[in-house]
Amino acid sequence: MTGRASERTCRPVLTTMAVALALAAASSATAQMGGGPVVPVGGGGAAQSSEMAASVRDQNLRDQQANVAAAERQRFVDLQVAKSAFDAADYAKARALFRPLAEAGAPIAQVFIGLMMDKGMGAPRDEAGAIGWFRKAAQAGSPQGQLLLGMDYIDGRGVAADPKLGARWVRKAADQGLPQAQLVLAGLYDSGSGVAQDPGAAAKWRAKAAAKGVR
Repeated sequence: MTGRASERTCRPVLTTMAVALALAAASSATAQMGGGPVVPVGGGGAAQSSEMAASVRDQNLRDQQANVAAAERQRFVDLQVAKSAFDAADYAKARALFRPLAEAGAPIAQVFIGLMMDKGMGAPRDEAGAIGWFRKAAQAGSPQGQLLLGMDYIDGRGVAADPKLGARWVRKAADQGLPQAQLVLAGLYDSGSGVAQDPGAAAKWRAKAAAKGVR
């Protein structure tokens, strides 16, 4: 599979599946947020003073946790609104909504800003700008960002071609279980692009992707 073939295989799929994965993760994280334990206060003298101090610390911790939970819930809502604009092909609005989330460090927003810049959605195409956002997402651990960054290095899109570096990023995404990355990695092993040609490894990664419905 050539670099351009890898692009044809995966880029269309990612536009619909990437944010769904991140939204599910954000929802799970929000559901797991909760307050700290309630610390009973009793006794007197120095013991009571110590327990009261501990109670204040615990209350501060609970307040911090509540603030984090509220921020996560708001980010979840903001991502949903941005995704709705993207799904409606209102790319200018989607850019405006995803941009502050991306700048705040949300990897999935970084992936979507990168995708829209890469495809010229809502503004002129900017491959160099796109790879900058893919890199941020990849470095934050996003498998979608890792795959897209790897594909750009393989294809030489917005950056000097470096198939070996591209293959390493694709492998990171594949190791995280992203089936599209597993399929691309299989193609790289078939062709020997960025990795030593290895039909056995190609078959292994292709089987992993197929087990998740990606062929």
